[in-house]
Amino acid sequence: MIRYCEYCKKEIDENNVYGKGRFCNKRCQILSIKDKGRQAFIENAKNRKQERTVKKICPCCGKEFETVIGRKDELKFCSRHCSATYSGNKSRDISDEQKKIMSAKMKAFYEAHPEKKAISSINAQKLNNRRHNLKNEIKPYTVKPERLCSVCHTKIKFNNKTGLCQHCLRTTEQGKAIIAKTAKIAADKLIASGKHQGWKTRNISSYAEKFWTKVLDNNGVSYKRELTVKYSNGPNEHYFLDFYIESNGRKIDLEIDGKQHKYVDRAEHDRVRDERLTNLGYVVYRIDWNEINSEKGKLRMKEKIDKFLDFLNK
Repeated sequence: MIRYCEYCKKEIDENNVYGKGRFCNKRCQILSIKDKGRQAFIENAKNRKQERTVKKICPCCGKEFETVIGRKDELKFCSRHCSATYSGNKSRDISDEQKKIMSAKMKAFYEAHPEKKAISSINAQKLNNRRHNLKNEIKPYTVKPERLCSVCHTKIKFNNKTGLCQHCLRTTEQGKAIIAKTAKIAADKLIASGKHQGWKTRNISSYAEKFWTKVLDNNGVSYKRELTVKYSNGPNEHYFLDFYIESNGRKIDLEIDGKQHKYVDRAEHDRVRDERLTNLGYVVYRIDWNEINSEKGKLRMKEKIDKFLDFLNK
């Protein structure tokens, strides 16, 4: 005979000993006991409430209603309206003499504190104006004008700050300039707050520079790392060359550029640097670094390596 667990309704083994074979495991047995105790507590609470529930007659309107005796919120009236309008309710009923006394006290208070009266009158006027506006004023329905991308003229969101769609922002030169400017502003904030040290010449080689070190070694190209070249007589007026190579009477400066070289101010710094080195007789050859984690990235880097080796052999 197939038996099922009383709690989870799963089939149980014949040799099961939990609850004399009524449960599939210890957990179901404990949960079943807890559920039974909880249900018993709820039933007892309902029974106690029913025992204490009595019927009363409202002294104001004469209707019959139910309430629970022995509680703080035991009801005396069937509704708030009856509680407020019942003439026998001493806490609600105010005589004419009491009203005159309260009025005299308020007048005396405002005569002693005229600034309070001015503030209360201003607040009352504001409240009345607000109520009047909410009731009578009809707010005009404003339709936001459509905005179009400045490049492809597709519809964009009204609060778009760039003025470009997502596709044009990633692919066009205008979009890349906006991204570079935004990144520069964010970097300046980090530098100003002390969370970032900013760009500076490193004493260690980056992964891209280590990669190109192996490329030059494997192809038998002799080079010098971090060669210092002065472009003026000042104390700090010099440049560091990533790879200095002499080939066919040419002084070649091989620069491996990361994504930081795409920033507007960094691009302007690189332009001035290349112009000064060119005037000194150097040939600046820049290679944009791309990730080589994928096959597509490896092919792109291989094309750049072949192109540079062809440039050296000319």
